[in-house]
Amino acid sequence: RRSSDLVIAGRPAPLYNGQISPQDLSEMLKQVLQVAAQYQLPGGFEPAPSDEEEKTLPPLHAKALEALDERDYEGARAAYREALTENPGDHDAKVGLAQVDLLARVADLDLAQEREAAASDALNIEAAFNVADLDVIGGHVEDAYARLLRLFKSVSPEDKSRVRERLVQLFDVVVLQTHEQSKHELS
Repeated sequence: RRSSDLVIAGRPAPLYNGQISPQDLSEMLKQVLQVAAQYQLPGGFEPAPSDEEEKTLPPLHAKALEALDERDYEGARAAYREALTENPGDHDAKVGLAQVDLLARVADLDLAQEREAAASDALNIEAAFNVADLDVIGGHVEDAYARLLRLFKSVSPEDKSRVRERLVQLFDVVVLQTHEQSKHELS
C-alpha cells in the first residue's frame, strides 16, 4: 500500500493512500494546484476563474474552458487556436493553449509508474518526459528542467532535438504562466 504526502509552506498534507486512478489523479492535481495558488507558490496554474470572472471571458476562452471541463483537450486546443487566429497577440489564449497541451500529456499518466520507469532507465526518453511534465504540474519546475538537462547530456544527437523541444515546451508553459501571474499582481 502506497501513500504520498505533499509539503506546502512547511506543512504536510496527505495526498493519497494506495493506488490512484487517472480520474483521482486529475482531481488530486486540481486540489494541489488550488492549495499552491492559496500559498502563492510559483510553478503551478491559477485556479479556475470564479463565476463572475467567467462571465467576462471572451467567448472562445469560455468555449475552451467548457471543453476542458469535459476533458475534451482537442476542443480546448481548437478554441484557443481560433482565438489566436482572431487575435495573434492574445496572451491568455497562448497561456491556455500551452496549459492544455501539458494537461493532455499528463491526463492518463500514473505518477508512480512513470517515476519507476524513469528511475529504472535513465535513458528512457518518454518516461523522463512524462515525469518532467508531472513535475511541472506539481510545481516542481526546477526538478523537471534538471531531469531533462541530465537526459540531454546523455542521449544521442538525434534525440537531443526531442529533448530540446520538450524543454522549450515546458519553459513556455512556465514563462507564460509566470508572466500572466506577474501581470495580475501589478494590476
